Amino acid sequence: MEADSRTPISPAQWPIGSEDQHSADQPLFRLDGRTALVTGAATGLGASIAMMLAKQGATIAISDKLGVDLTQTRDAVQRYQKAITFEMDVRYRDQVEKSVALAETKLGKIDILVNNAGINRPASGAGD
Repeated sequence: MEADSRTPISPAQWPIGSEDQHSADQPLFRLDGRTALVTGAATGLGASIAMMLAKQGATIAISDKLGVDLTQTRDAVQRYQKAITFEMDVRYRDQVEKSVALAETKLGKIDILVNNAGINRPASGAGD
């Protein structure tokens, strides 16, 4: 049976060598002249996303909750592009509005939003 071109294929079905088609020397896309705001970017996935966007040419506004050190992410991002940092608690609309206004004042229009900030609370299970 021939695969439907609209149906995703599993990695096991990829042609041999297809994973090597795009290297660091040949990026999948460029974001030159674009500005990205990444929330929850002090560490982990948010920091990785900020780095990837900067490597592709985007200027980065890095934010995380109050009291979190953003220095390491900022320094890593600035190896590739300009970056600013600010504290913002995404639960509070006024903080979000002020932070977005600050980012736009310093960097220009926000083209990309990565809303990575979130809450990680233990879930109560059936055994509780």
